[in-house]
Amino acid sequence: MKLSVIVPAYNEERTICLLLQRLMQVRQPDWQIIVVDDGSTDRTREILQEVANRMEFDLILRDQNGGKTAAVRSGLDAAVGDWVLFQDADLEYDPSDIGRLMAAVENATSVVYGRRPSYWNKPSRWLFASGVLMIDLAFWIVYGRFVRDHATCYKLLPRALMTSFDLQSTGFEGCVEITAKLMKSRIPIQQIPISYQPRSSQEGKKLTAMYGVRALRSLLSWRKWKPDRSAISNRDTENDLVNHDARPTRIPGDSASKIALIFFLIAVLLIPSGIAGERLADDFSTIHVSSPHGQSESYYESPRIHSAIALGSSSARGIEKGTRG
Repeated sequence: MKLSVIVPAYNEERTICLLLQRLMQVRQPDWQIIVVDDGSTDRTREILQEVANRMEFDLILRDQNGGKTAAVRSGLDAAVGDWVLFQDADLEYDPSDIGRLMAAVENATSVVYGRRPSYWNKPSRWLFASGVLMIDLAFWIVYGRFVRDHATCYKLLPRALMTSFDLQSTGFEGCVEITAKLMKSRIPIQQIPISYQPRSSQEGKKLTAMYGVRALRSLLSWRKWKPDRSAISNRDTENDLVNHDARPTRIPGDSASKIALIFFLIAVLLIPSGIAGERLADDFSTIHVSSPHGQSESYYESPRIHSAIALGSSSARGIEKGTRG
């Protein structure tokens, strides 16, 4: 399985070397490692240039900081693997989980997301976890499909599919664009749990509360996007996109129900512990729908969401390549 791992990096001098060491420990012979320095102003670029030849990875140096997804797009231009996966340059994600993501691939059109633990028991995580959950539920309202933790960095996708998406985002909202386009393409998203060690803003975390505003704006902007089926060369993938007759779960059509859902989103975001919101997400049951080709898709619905809303329960909670050899 030829895999291209794209590592966008911006001002990660404290973690980049250790992250690359961990990545090299699990690297397989047919993996391509692409590190994109996104205009770092600290020693990140210098460190990468020093270790590129020894660690044998492709290095792309961007003159100016353009944002995480802008760096990912540069990495995609250099990718040659059949599959692509994104790896943050900090130590929040453990590269040893990559093998589990790859093992979850079922066919040539599989998409696998690594789902992070939310850590509702840590007050420092309430704002971020509630914000991500709000956008997850907004996907369900707008697109009629649910995915838990759309913002995970660990996304494993076929490179041809990623190329066909022609990403336009530049910052963290690229997670929303990719997820929205997968949903619009009727591509099922498989999720597996992964380990996660969140860092604080003092430790270098760059995601802020404003991500929620930008993410919601991006989510709404891709509603009318249509997949470019002519750009997908794999016949099975094209058939899945064109002939897929599965019907995703839809929210109730009346305005009152939609308004109730919006208030529910606000409640989940404002309740400090957010416990009920996480339980609601975890309680979504999987519905397997067979495609015309005998493949199975997974959609999600919760038979308890309507009762939860009705009850209003207060307990709801240039490319510079390292030489090889």
